This record gives sequence, structure tokens and C-alpha cells, in this order.
Amino acid sequence: MSAIQFLGGFGHDTVTNSLQEPDSAIPVLEAAVFPLTSIALYTGPRPIYITHLMVSFQDIVVTDPSGDLYLGWSVRSAADGTGSPTYSEVAGYTANADLPLIHDNSVSTTAIQAVANIPVNLMKYVGSAGGATTFYATRAGEDAITTGGRRPIRIAAHTLYQVRVGSYRAGSLTAVTGIDNLFVAVYGQRV
Repeated sequence: MSAIQFLGGFGHDTVTNSLQEPDSAIPVLEAAVFPLTSIALYTGPRPIYITHLMVSFQDIVVTDPSGDLYLGWSVRSAADGTGSPTYSEVAGYTANADLPLIHDNSVSTTAIQAVANIPVNLMKYVGSAGGATTFYATRAGEDAITTGGRRPIRIAAHTLYQVRVGSYRAGSLTAVTGIDNLFVAVYGQRV
């Protein structure tokens, strides 16, 4: 296999209580252009393996959500060849033990436990028991993880793919105000 490379990225204008489609993608693709009516990236003529989902926050101040929040995520793919693609989940995580803690209400009622513009790998948190141990969405939090981690995610050739994110509390989507301008950079291999 070739070395790990940047495969694309997804921008989310807001993160809240839904796993909604991204608002933008890099390379820059707009809904109603390519792909039609959706924000996604193409795999190309060969499958891809996603090895890292690097999430970065720009806005780290929130309106008090009155509880701890975790950042859940879902990688989805579509191959139905329609004007409005139907996405199926390839991999997704919602349980505290698989996610970074992004808001620790006992530490601050208004701060996200992350550093602006410093990405962390969402895949490393999978199986880390984050619900029992405090693993924040920071470099120190990621570096403290000694167990778990997600194996590469395979996305078939000739398909669309996207990454969705949402805020979770104990496995359920939970509303939050103020998590704006989040970016997910996708790294991996084309095989």
C-alpha cells in the first residue's frame, strides 16, 4: 500500500443534535454541482481506506448545555446513482466509551475541551473507554489513550462518501449551541 495521504475534508457550520450532512467539502464541491444535491467526495476508480479522521474546532465556546457532551461521528457512503444519493453508514460511533469528551460541564459551563485549530484523530478514541476515563478532544487527551483505536475504514470504489458529526450525551444526540466551524480532515490510502 502507498503512504497515508490527505483524501479530502468536510466542514460543518454547526454541530448539534443531528448527524447532518457536512456543509462543505475539500476539494470544494457544492450541492447541485458535483455531486448533485449533496455534499460528499468521490472515492474514484479504486477503493479507499480511511486511517485517520482528524477533527479540528474553531469555536470552543458554547452556551451551557448543562451536562457532559461527546463528539459522535459517522462515515457514510452512497452508490445508488441517483440525483439525491441515499447514504448508508459504513462506520459510526455514539457511545461515550468510543468518543472524545468535548464538553466537561464540571470543568466549565461554556468551554469546549479542545484547542482551536489543533486536530485530533476521532478513530483513536474508539474503544478507549472514554466514558470511564477523561479523554478530551486535545492532543494530550489523544496521547493519553493506550487502548482501543479503530482499524481502517474501507469505502468501495465508484462511490460517494461523507463524514457526519453530532453531539452526544450517554449515546443520545443532544442539542448544544456554539459549536461552529468544525472541520474533519480525512487521511488514508488509495489502493
